[in-house]
Amino acid sequence: MPQVFSDLPSPGTGIKKERDRMKKKVYAKPTLIGEEFVPNEYVAACENPTSYVGYCDISGMVYLDTNENQQYDPGIDKYEYFNTACNEKYESTTKPHINAFVVRPFEHNAIPVFNYNNVHVTQHIDETLHHNVS
Repeated sequence: MPQVFSDLPSPGTGIKKERDRMKKKVYAKPTLIGEEFVPNEYVAACENPTSYVGYCDISGMVYLDTNENQQYDPGIDKYEYFNTACNEKYESTTKPHINAFVVRPFEHNAIPVFNYNNVHVTQHIDETLHHNVS
């Protein structure tokens, strides 16, 4: 195919510029740079020791331990509400302790429980279980 006039370098362009334009590009091998996560001792702390986890696990009439003697005293300890065990997990910043009793209808024994904000009660208190904050 004959060379067209427009394919030739123009007089103002110069041969050096045209030669630079026609140079081959150098192949550059792609590289991958990776980083490794190295945890330190401060990141590994996953529990909040001032927070406790409990489960609402008992139904019945909730009486607050009004005189704080950890014994159910009929007529002295105050009836608060009827609780239905919802098995809901809750978090308390108050260290769990016996502060109420559950009395079930038609039963006369009182079960010592931890009453959380007059919403949940639990009879199985694990003071070593803390809220996971990670």
